[in-house]
Amino acid sequence: MKFLYKLSVILLGISVALIILPIIIALLFPNSTFMQVGFIFPMLGIIMALLTGLFVIIVSLIDWFINKKF
Repeated sequence: MKFLYKLSVILLGISVALIILPIIIALLFPNSTFMQVGFIFPMLGIIMALLTGLFVIIVSLIDWFINKKF
């Protein structure tokens, strides 16, 4: 289960990078072609963050059911 938690932290890091880096690039290069298509990456980052949150909840529930004492 530790591997799945580490994987979820990595996925959250990637999704945050997908949200923040395009904003920084847009601020550094305001007249670039990236301004026309750059909005796609933050949208992917937000979707990925939501799916990672769902993944964390599912892994936590599986871990809870495995370690539950009857």
